[in-house]
Amino acid sequence: MRLKPWQDAIMDRLRDQLNDDIPIEDGGYGEGADEVVSKLENGMLQPYVLVWFGGSVDAGIGHETIGGVNQASRLSMVHFECVGPTGTMARDLGDEVRAALVGFVPANEGELQEDGQPTIRNPISTTTGLDVRYAYPLTFKGFVNATTP
Repeated sequence: MRLKPWQDAIMDRLRDQLNDDIPIEDGGYGEGADEVVSKLENGMLQPYVLVWFGGSVDAGIGHETIGGVNQASRLSMVHFECVGPTGTMARDLGDEVRAALVGFVPANEGELQEDGQPTIRNPISTTTGLDVRYAYPLTFKGFVNATTP
């Protein structure tokens, strides 16, 4: 079973659907990255999306086949943090991500569904403490079939 084609399709969808100037980071920025995070013309932090892919778990009864585990469907999750210099900008970016992904079928696998998440976090701690940022978390789940060699 391979999750990477499913994951790559989600990243490609975001790059295709969001504004070209919105950075989309797979796994987040490294420690000390405040210096590389872009700024808007007014000096505020450039909104960006952090993406964390999880593994997969058994999809449960109804998703198994007589072919065994290698032919069974799996449930996988992906978590996004839509980050902006204000809560409104973080929510706006979160709404763009949601619009891009609800109903999307990555790599011809199962349709993505939004999963529950808590509210906006304020502020996200930074390594230098110079930039205040808010995060709007979203989590999606989707079924991935293990039929790909």
